[in-house]
Order: sequence, then structure tokens, then C-alpha cells
Amino acid sequence: MSASTIYDSYKEIRMRQKSIPPLGFSAHSFIETGAGIPLEEGSRQDQQISEVAPLWAVHAGEKLFRASRPIRVRVFRDGALFFAENETLLVCGTGESAWDAVEELESHIIHFYKYYKDLPSDRVIGDAKRLKGLYQNLLIEEQ
Repeated sequence: MSASTIYDSYKEIRMRQKSIPPLGFSAHSFIETGAGIPLEEGSRQDQQISEVAPLWAVHAGEKLFRASRPIRVRVFRDGALFFAENETLLVCGTGESAWDAVEELESHIIHFYKYYKDLPSDRVIGDAKRLKGLYQNLLIEEQ
């Protein structure tokens, strides 16, 4: 690997770090500012387009849950549908727009957060034990 390639890689990392929002970032604004996702009608329908962004808050109706650490969300378009997923939490949302996909993803995150929060530790095994640990410390409910 050449020195110029390494330099360009670090330059790209620094540029991407500038786009990470401060902790007060709202989940509902990241889709509007997400670069690289062509949301206009003229975009190619048959091409899969993908973008990864942090989710700093999750909304459930009027309730707001802050993430204790950013939730990495991959949003992509495949044909006419948008998908938003987090592979670590094993959740996915779909919709006719990127916005709809993220909103559905948020509802799944809240559902599993409440489910694993109320589930006794002696009732989980395998991957469910890992997920319970992740969800337990993931969200902070705003008052």
C-alpha cells in the first residue's frame, strides 16, 4: 500500500468524522441530511444504493429514547423499497421511503428494548442473552 493511498484513507476518515453529529442529534434529521441516498424520483430503480449513519435517538410516538451510544443504521434502496437495518440488534425496517424505513426500524428497536428489559435473565439462552445485554444498556428514556 502506497503512502498516498494511506494518506487518502485518513483524509476520507477525517471528512466522514465531520459529518457525525453532536450528541443532541435527532434521529428524524439524519435522513434529511444523509448524503449519498438519491431520494428523487429519477434515481435508478434496479440499483442497490446503501448508506450507513448513526442513530442517536429513537422515537416511540411522543416518547423519546436517547441512545447511550450511536446505533449504526444502514439504509439502502433495493428496487422500489427502502430498508433500514442494524445487524448487531438483528432488526430491520422497510418502507416506500428512507424515512418510513427508519421509522419502522425505530418501532422494532423500542419493541425489543421493552421485551428484553422485562424478560428475566434466567429465561434467555444463546443469542437472546447477548441481545438482552445489548438492549438493557442501549436506550435512556427522556422524561
